[in-house]
Amino acid sequence: MRQGYQAVAGVLIAGIALVALLAFATGDFLLPSLGRQMDVQTEDYSEYADSEKSREICERTPPVIARKNLRAWEVGEKIWVSDVFEGVDEEGRQTEIKVSDILDEAGNRRMELCQEEAKCVAFPERGAYQVEVRAVDGERKQTAKRFVLIVDGR
Repeated sequence: MRQGYQAVAGVLIAGIALVALLAFATGDFLLPSLGRQMDVQTEDYSEYADSEKSREICERTPPVIARKNLRAWEVGEKIWVSDVFEGVDEEGRQTEIKVSDILDEAGNRRMELCQEEAKCVAFPERGAYQVEVRAVDGERKQTAKRFVLIVDGR
C-alpha cells in the first residue's frame, strides 16, 4: 500500500510541475496577445452639441455666500435668513439661501429651530450656534458655508 501512495504522489508532483511549467511558458505568449485583442475603439465626444455647454457649466465658479449682518441676537427673536446672509452667483445675480444645518455649543443638531417655510430661525436660549447655509445658482452649482450666530439676551 505504501508503494501505491509513493507512486501516486510521484505522478501528482510531476503533473503539478508540468502544469506550472506550461503555465509559465504560455503565460509570456498568451497574456500579451489577450491584451492586444481587448483594445476598444474610443469615441470622441467633444464634437457633440452639448459638450461645450457641459464644459462651461462644470467650469463655473460656485456661488459666494456672505454674511451681511454682524450682531448679537436676542433670545426668541426671529432671524430672517435673507437679512443675515446673501448668495451671489458668477454673473452677480442673487441666489436663494437655505439653512442646511444648525449646531448648538455642545455640537447637538438643532434643525427644529429652523422654520423652513418662513425662512427664519428662532433660538430659545443663549449661546453660540453654528449655522450652515447653502446657495445654489441657476446651473445647479452649489456651495455651503458655516457661520456662528451669537444669541445673548443681555
